[in-house]
Amino acid sequence: MLSNAETMAPELQSTQPAVSAKRDKKKKKSEAVVVDEQPAVSSGNQTRPDSPQGDEAKSKNLYVEAISKRLRNLKKKLGKLEQYDAVPKDQLNVDQQQALSKRPELQATFKELEDIVKQFNLLDAEEIKAEKVAREQREKEEQAKIERAVHDEKRQNDINTSTLLRTIIALNRLTAIPQTVQLSPEQWQTLVYFKQVLTGEGTLDIRFELFLGLYVGVTSTLPGCSVSTVWLGLQFTTSRNTSPSHRSHSFLLFPTLISTASLNSSSTPHHHQRHRFLASLMRSKLTAYKMKFLMQYQ
Repeated sequence: MLSNAETMAPELQSTQPAVSAKRDKKKKKSEAVVVDEQPAVSSGNQTRPDSPQGDEAKSKNLYVEAISKRLRNLKKKLGKLEQYDAVPKDQLNVDQQQALSKRPELQATFKELEDIVKQFNLLDAEEIKAEKVAREQREKEEQAKIERAVHDEKRQNDINTSTLLRTIIALNRLTAIPQTVQLSPEQWQTLVYFKQVLTGEGTLDIRFELFLGLYVGVTSTLPGCSVSTVWLGLQFTTSRNTSPSHRSHSFLLFPTLISTASLNSSSTPHHHQRHRFLASLMRSKLTAYKMKFLMQYQ
């Protein structure tokens, strides 16, 4: 710094006051023009193709770039003022002395802009961290959703497999019972109507719900020996799509499937087999597929 002062002092002494004042005035005017033009330069950079993606990120980076450019200009001015410190005050002209008097204001502006840049950088770091946390949360939710879907699918497959196995067992036991179906004309017409509903013949606009189950005469404690009489029956409900009314149809397929005597008598042939069949049939809610099997009993 002292060497610079020694080289500057002769120049200041040899320059005429009028010429020096005029030159410094032009220099100060050019500096003011440069400072005033900076916002226009920064606004022109807003359409740069190499700016970050996203309007918000682009805007923030443009602000930081403009502030950083302003900081560089202020730093140059403060560095020039440090050169004036090495020169005696009586050798400085009026403009140079005025520039020195404004140094605290420039330093305060420089410090304020530095703090703004730090705040922008801190916000960027917080946004990156928040985005990371949100992304991890989304990944966890997606993984949990996939696991739930896999679990539900596996559970439904297990239910379907179990229902199918119970159905096959129930139908096999049903065929082993040495009885035939005795239907009245009314029951036969009901069964024919059910077949039409099932196959869609002539009843295209009819919806139906069916239930194949056990009808117990007195009590329904199964498995057990308190059953008086048990029948196997068919019940289904039909309703038209265009009308809220519905009609129920039901009848017994077997006059007597099993009685108290057969339940209490251990010597009855196939007693245990029938008992297990009834319990299994109570647990397995037979569907339309099983009803097709019952149609063989005409």
